[in-house]
Amino acid sequence: MSSAPAAPPLQLHARATARLHTHTYTHYAVYIVVALIGVVALWHLVERALAFAALRRARRRYRLPPGGTGEVREKGADADREAAGGARTERVALRRAPRALLAAARVVAYRVTLPVAPGTRLPLVEVLIPLGYLAALLTFEFASVRTAATDELSSAYWANRAGTLAVSQLTFIVALAGKNNIVSALTGIGYEKLNILHRAASRTIVLLIWVHLWGWWKIGLTDEIAPNTWFTEVGIVGAVALTLATLLGAKQLRDRAYDVFVVGHVVLVLVFLLAGYFHVRVFPGYKPYMWPPLLIWGLDRALRVARVFRLRFLAARAASSGAGAGTGTDATLEVLSPDTLRVTLRTRGGGLTWRAGQSVYLIAPAAARNPLAAHPFTIASVDAALPSSALGGTEGGEERELHFIVRARLGFTRRLHALAARAPGGVCATSVYVDGPYGSPPDVHAYPHIVLVAGGSGVSFTLPLLLDVARRARDEAPTTRTRHVLFVWFHAEHIEWIARDLAALEARLPGGLDVAVRIFVTGMATTSPADAAALALPSLAEKDADADASAGSSKEKLESPVSPVSEAPSAEDEKAARTAQRNTPMVRVARGRPGVAALLEEELAGAGGEACVSVSGPQALIDDVRGALRGPRAGGPGAVLRGGAGVFLHVEHFGM
Repeated sequence: MSSAPAAPPLQLHARATARLHTHTYTHYAVYIVVALIGVVALWHLVERALAFAALRRARRRYRLPPGGTGEVREKGADADREAAGGARTERVALRRAPRALLAAARVVAYRVTLPVAPGTRLPLVEVLIPLGYLAALLTFEFASVRTAATDELSSAYWANRAGTLAVSQLTFIVALAGKNNIVSALTGIGYEKLNILHRAASRTIVLLIWVHLWGWWKIGLTDEIAPNTWFTEVGIVGAVALTLATLLGAKQLRDRAYDVFVVGHVVLVLVFLLAGYFHVRVFPGYKPYMWPPLLIWGLDRALRVARVFRLRFLAARAASSGAGAGTGTDATLEVLSPDTLRVTLRTRGGGLTWRAGQSVYLIAPAAARNPLAAHPFTIASVDAALPSSALGGTEGGEERELHFIVRARLGFTRRLHALAARAPGGVCATSVYVDGPYGSPPDVHAYPHIVLVAGGSGVSFTLPLLLDVARRARDEAPTTRTRHVLFVWFHAEHIEWIARDLAALEARLPGGLDVAVRIFVTGMATTSPADAAALALPSLAEKDADADASAGSSKEKLESPVSPVSEAPSAEDEKAARTAQRNTPMVRVARGRPGVAALLEEELAGAGGEACVSVSGPQALIDDVRGALRGPRAGGPGAVLRGGAGVFLHVEHFGM
């Protein structure tokens, strides 16, 4: 009995080589991603260790009186520099070259920007990493794909490889998208910034999947891979589902129909993952690439649902305090302006803890077309227990208040604002669900010098950073290195959004912490009596009351507003505003929009060592700050060589 003719040795060798290259380059792609995450995680660990060591040195350097709120005296070389006025030298010193090189790297990577969409610019590093990822995968896809006999591109070589490369990256892509994000925990990069990489990687995978389909279409979809077979059908369904999910994630569509995006994205991604699993399961060697993304996706969803209902239960317990609206499962909605409202929610301590600058997702069924759609908002308050005066005089109140400043734009936020606007006095209560907190805000308290810049509702990010630094400085064993903070807010309307918080801060400003607040009202050309009243910033009256009660109570007596114009306030105004025995008021309010570059250059001119600048607001403001900090006078390598501060820049921009 004759046997089937054996394949030519050259053909067998070609098949074996193709399989070897498919496995090898797939593994290379995984190794590169793991190595990149590992390097960033190691850098993050080193940064945290250095910050911890610097904080310990600072705590030993400062001698604190009992209570931690009196005058702070420095020891050592830093005290001498402070006594000399803290001015930097203008001479170039080569010993500062390492710090200047770091400053140059920061400028190139994070402050040089490229336009990526109308009205959107990204720093160079956030553009080059996705492009490098795309280039690496395309290199692995088309490397060594010529036949040995004809030296021509062979579909048999690259068709399968495209599919295996795409499958190998799914765990990485799904992990980047999750709110409960292990990559964020390892690297310290907030999930909202990792989401930029998630979208870029997803588009690369879509490209590889269609290359995979095109290659097999060229080879021929016959026999066991015919178009009407289950294997091919689920593969096509998965490719179409991921393509639609990627198109639905375009920024223009997300902004216009966020609720549709959320629901559509969840459904389409689940369809893709299930279809991909059934398509790949016939190849035992590749099944391990498919179950981890399914597990990560399901675990993230389960954790979010469990957290929402746990917080809902704990919030309901807080209602027993009898404090009325804004407690328990209800949030208080308060109209601040025709396009802004404040949302206040009270929860019991231990149920929800957060870091300054973190955000949560809010679900408000009364204002949502899709009752399951959650929308992100930054928490504009710090995690601190309310005083007894805020709880109606009851004791033992382990309750906390979450404040949100919400701009009414389109969709959900506009309907939420309309819900409050229809209520008497523009105040009402509505049932809410909370998911969070999320995000990796910067540890600004690790820097001696801080500049916080906000535009509009971006103040909801910078304000809690300021309040948190002050709270840390008030501790008996301070947990901050910060000695000076400049808080800048550009706003076109009323400043009473944050007046109560600033008044409480000024009343309890700890010794050794210098805070300057500069508010620039940009939307008023004239100063009518009504405008002046709107611009007036209240300060707490000096009275013999418990300090904690005066800081947290909503019933403080407010008087002696700071003048809204740029001239220095009168002696009477200064006397009423001075609540911490300081010579000048903490807050100055003025009309107009000064140059951001001039503000930063003036502020950082006398700062040495390291400084932190954090900005939150519209894209134009972010671009101005980045431009100022890549110049020669503030934050650039030339400024550092002359003794200026090395500047760490954090940008908070939720509109990506």
